[in-house]
Amino acid sequence: MNQRYIWILAVIILAMVGCQRQAQPVPSYGRPHDAIKTYLDFARQYSQNGNLVQAIKMLERASNLNTKDETPLVALGILLLENNRTGEAVAALESSLKRNPKSPTAYEYLGSAYMKTGENKKALDALNMCLDLSPDRANARLLLGRLYLSEGLKDSAEKELSKVMESDPENLDACTGLIEINTLNKNYARGLELIKTAEKINKEKTKKELLTGQGEMAVIHLLAARIYIDEGNTDQAEKEIASVLKIDPKMADAYSLKAELEKKRKNFDEAKSDIKKADQLSPETPNRAVNLSEIYLEEGQLKKAKENCDAALKSDPESEYALLMLSELKITENKFDEAIDALNKCLKANPGSGAAHYRLASIYQYLGDEDKALKHLKSAIKLDKSYKSVVVNDDLFKISIDKPEFKNAVGTGK
Repeated sequence: MNQRYIWILAVIILAMVGCQRQAQPVPSYGRPHDAIKTYLDFARQYSQNGNLVQAIKMLERASNLNTKDETPLVALGILLLENNRTGEAVAALESSLKRNPKSPTAYEYLGSAYMKTGENKKALDALNMCLDLSPDRANARLLLGRLYLSEGLKDSAEKELSKVMESDPENLDACTGLIEINTLNKNYARGLELIKTAEKINKEKTKKELLTGQGEMAVIHLLAARIYIDEGNTDQAEKEIASVLKIDPKMADAYSLKAELEKKRKNFDEAKSDIKKADQLSPETPNRAVNLSEIYLEEGQLKKAKENCDAALKSDPESEYALLMLSELKITENKFDEAIDALNKCLKANPGSGAAHYRLASIYQYLGDEDKALKHLKSAIKLDKSYKSVVVNDDLFKISIDKPEFKNAVGTGK
């Protein structure tokens, strides 16, 4: 073949290869922001299809395109948090805040992540920062209210959850939290009023097909049962527990509360049976052993009461309820020094235990040490105002209740 033709053929082949290369699809996003948006869209699609690995890759690529844009890292943190990869979520959200320290969304989800890891102080700071930047964020305020409630700060919790209800009167989560607070405060009339509100919210949302399940209503029925048990209305409590078990037949807490109801009715065998059911559904919960200990103590079976209390403390040596139970057992045996030791240990592990302070006040009052009794009584009331009404009706304090210092402690003095 003539050399001239060989060169012509080579040029044609090279041209064809070049055309083929140019014909291959090459991503063309225009501005970097468009590229980020495209990767975010891809990540969303992969996530919806259950492909978490590819969704994460897309968000990481988006993040690398512009190291000043926090959006991909916030999206990555949220995705990881939703998939229970909390540690990685925290890292992503913290990194996003280095890019933009004023992102309320990053602070909101970082607060939620810290709550999951049990870092409540950090969660509190993050959620407060979020609300400083964006006060109208109902979900951040809801999380803050729930966080305060978990810390035993009922007044702060009530304030935040009430604000959520003001801005969103149909917020079932906030309503449930307020029911819980009023139940703890023994403000039963308000609690039952809120339960009616919750039922109305649930009914409206069901009509609009906005509610996918009845889990929240099960919790509300459970709280209603708690109120009725405390009020002594055992028949109504039984109906509420039945409503819970109709919604969720495997709710361990319903059987635990039913056990408490049966104990109140002196149906001890039934109570023990309910605790066993609860334990089968959700094993290794120390409070169940405490519940059994209470039942055995009421039955006069001190040895079995001690065994169950010991089992609870072995599982969780700092359990508030187990240490309170231990103090009760020691009081039954007239071992007041050991009861005091148990309660001091309880307060060291659980400084917010109004019950421990009140029991210490009762012991010191019984032993004739009014100064120490008053000191712990004040602490109990400071932590839980419901102890004001408790002490007024407590025979143990009748001798002292008219003294000015005690009157001032319970708020009846001038």
